[in-house]
Amino acid sequence: MTCDDANLPNATLPHAAVTEAAGDDFRLPSVSAGDVLRGAPGGVRLLDVRKAAVRAASRQGLDGAAWIDPLTLGFGHPILAAGPLAFFCVHGHEVSRFATALALVAGCEARYVRGGFAALAAAGAQMTPLPEPAPVADTEGRR
Repeated sequence: MTCDDANLPNATLPHAAVTEAAGDDFRLPSVSAGDVLRGAPGGVRLLDVRKAAVRAASRQGLDGAAWIDPLTLGFGHPILAAGPLAFFCVHGHEVSRFATALALVAGCEARYVRGGFAALAAAGAQMTPLPEPAPVADTEGRR
């Protein structure tokens, strides 16, 4: 699949298409956790793209950041029209870089936070406790 094939509403761009479009020497724009906490670059919307299970297990969110389930992020997602964006996942590796590449291919100004949530926490970012997960009912409706 090429990037042109992925220009369908709500289509998810496969990893291979991003790397094919990017080439071997492509470097994704990034920002340090310290710069994020100092408010630079200005006007950037901070997005948490940690996977749902990982985010829930951490029981913490970052003040001022919106969470987007990375499994729902694809072409046609309204957040891609809300740039400029800065994405973070757990450590600033695959998930946030993929989200950044997807946003760039879609024409959105975007970057990822180097070191991800871990770097933001270590730099002293203000955290927000996430709500307790709802109890799961068994097959007979008991909790």
